Amino acid sequence: QFLDHYYPSPATAVPLSADAAKTAARVAGEYEFNRRSYTTFQKAIGLAGDIRLTAADSGRLVMHSPLGDARLVPVGPLLYRDELGGDLVAFQADSSGRVKRGFLGEAPMMTMERVPFSQSPRLHWVLLGLGVLVFVAILLTAIGRFVRRRLGEARADDLLPGRWLLVTLSLLDLVFLIAVVAIIGGSDGLLEGPLTSLKLALALPVVATILTLAAVYVAARQWRTRVGTRGARLRYSGAVAVALLFTWSLAQWNLLGWHM
Repeated sequence: QFLDHYYPSPATAVPLSADAAKTAARVAGEYEFNRRSYTTFQKAIGLAGDIRLTAADSGRLVMHSPLGDARLVPVGPLLYRDELGGDLVAFQADSSGRVKRGFLGEAPMMTMERVPFSQSPRLHWVLLGLGVLVFVAILLTAIGRFVRRRLGEARADDLLPGRWLLVTLSLLDLVFLIAVVAIIGGSDGLLEGPLTSLKLALALPVVATILTLAAVYVAARQWRTRVGTRGARLRYSGAVAVALLFTWSLAQWNLLGWHM
C-alpha cells in the first residue's frame, strides 16, 4: 500500500467509445456542492464556489472547481477518471436521461448538483455587474444634471419626473455592496459574531426594492402621459429593468431581507 500510494502505476490509456462526445455534452454544465446553505444569507457564498464542466476533445471533460482544475477521461457509463491521477468522478441521470448530479471520489461526503440556468453564478455575476455599472452611470448622470441646472443649461430630457427614485435606489444598492465587501473583509466575516453590521446593511436593498417598485409605476405613467422625450423615457425604463433584475438576483441569493 505504501508503494501504491507514493509510487502509483502510470495511468493507462483508455479507449474512448463512439458516443463519448455526446455523453460529455450531456454532463457539461454548472454544478454546486449540496453541502451549503439554502435558506440563509450564507447561500451567497455559492457565488464564488461553482463547479464548471466543459466538454473537451474526444469526449473528455475539463472540470473547474474550488478543489482545483482537472481533466477527466471517460472510463465507463457516466464515469470519469482524472487524466493525471486515479480519482474518479461519477454522474447520475434521472429517468429522462438528463444528468442531475455528480460524485467526487476525493470528496465522497459532498454531492455535485446541476445548477439550473436561473441560478447560475455566472449569470448572476453578469446581472450584479450590470447593475453596478448602471447604478454608477445613474449617479454620474445625476451629478451632470445638477451641474447643468446650476449653470442654467438644463436640457429637455432633464425634466423627466421620478429620477430621484433611480438616484436613491442606485445609491442604496451601491452602498449595500460596499458594506458587504467591508464586512467580508472584517475580522469576523460572515460566519461569526452577532452580525449587527450585516443586519443593518440588509435594510438597504429592502428600501431600494420599494423604490424600484415605485419607479416601475412612474415609468408606466411616463409612457402613458408621454412626458419628457422618448429617449429619456427609454433610458429610464431600461434603468428600471436593470434594477428589477438586480433585485431578483439579490433575492435568489437570500440577500433581500433578513435571512439569518
